[in-house]
Amino acid sequence: MRVLVSTGSLGWLPLPSCFALIRAAQADGVELMLTPRLLRRPATMVRELETRFSLPIIAVHAALRLWPRGNALAEDLVASARFSTMLPNVKVLVLHPPDDLRSSLAQRWYQALDQARFILEGHGIQLAAENLPVTPENRPLARERLMRLVEEWDLRYTLDTAHAGSAQWDLVQTAELFLPRLAHVHLSDLRPGHSGSILIDSLIYHHQLPGKGRLPLYELLQTLRNHRYQGTLSLELSPLAFGFPRRTRIHEALAQAIAFCRSGIAPSLTSPPSTHQSHQRDRQSGQSDTR
Repeated sequence: MRVLVSTGSLGWLPLPSCFALIRAAQADGVELMLTPRLLRRPATMVRELETRFSLPIIAVHAALRLWPRGNALAEDLVASARFSTMLPNVKVLVLHPPDDLRSSLAQRWYQALDQARFILEGHGIQLAAENLPVTPENRPLARERLMRLVEEWDLRYTLDTAHAGSAQWDLVQTAELFLPRLAHVHLSDLRPGHSGSILIDSLIYHHQLPGKGRLPLYELLQTLRNHRYQGTLSLELSPLAFGFPRRTRIHEALAQAIAFCRSGIAPSLTSPPSTHQSHQRDRQSGQSDTR
């Protein structure tokens, strides 16, 4: 199981700086977060970064927009598939399904999904649908709808731990349900709190460094190890998770998070590394102070 870092975790930095920090933290590779702007640039620029830093792009996240309009979700999926085929080490393309799978926009997205599958044919790249943040109204059926979509369209899963936690899904149970088709994991922690805005929640409460929240991430990693999971795992973190974004702080935090992941999937270790244990003690101390 290879441990990657998403460039979306460092989205305020130029792409070469992202690669430099990810390389310094000794990740196994990169998950490239595509943007509409990056899609307009030649893929050769990204391949040059792979060579320069000896750091393969193993996963690609389909392009995201803050405020998608019209057929943007569908068009970006097709463009992301084309871009992915120009990167020789990519094994998985992460996609976001539409919020309403029965809408007219969803029908256009299904057509784009067919196009993307045709484009990726023969390239060894799997399409993996991600579980997204859910509202209280659609929470009861969200997992079942995703599973039905994956089965009907012969897709794979990307399990996002923070999204699963915010939906109040049992993380280990969900992983075991997804495992037969699990291709990729977005690993991050989840802090208690809810603002009412998915964007604000994503930055402040979701996608925190391992050990900075309440999710059983170490147990999840051990479950994946015990089931001999062969897919990829990516640290997908909020840019705010690093606190004041000094390079030394980012490097240290990424290195510790990567070490945490590797300790969970290593066959000889049965307990979290000391950094995770110290986070646990900090949380327990904080809880006792408030009683």
